[in-house]
Amino acid sequence: MQQSPHSASHPARLRSTGTPIHVEVDGARVSAFAGDSIATVLMASGQRVLSASSADHPDRTLFCGMGLCHQCLVIVDGVRDVRACMTRVRPGMKITTHPATGDLG
Repeated sequence: MQQSPHSASHPARLRSTGTPIHVEVDGARVSAFAGDSIATVLMASGQRVLSASSADHPDRTLFCGMGLCHQCLVIVDGVRDVRACMTRVRPGMKITTHPATGDLG
């Protein structure tokens, strides 16, 4: 059963005030709080495009924020197609937004 995004333990909650940590986003060091979702960290750092699409499709960004639409797929520590809205950051995590290939698979 999926948690409600209103639950305090749901990863899509608003930015927390947990322990400060750092993650890497597309090669740049980014500040985060333990407990934040990847999507929260990306949006807070100004990263709006999470995967670029081909010329005839719009770029992908955070859409539903609750794991249903798969618009927020990123690469985490080399693993493709991780939902940014449902995955909590951890210290040293390497997050890569998808290149413009038109194919996320």
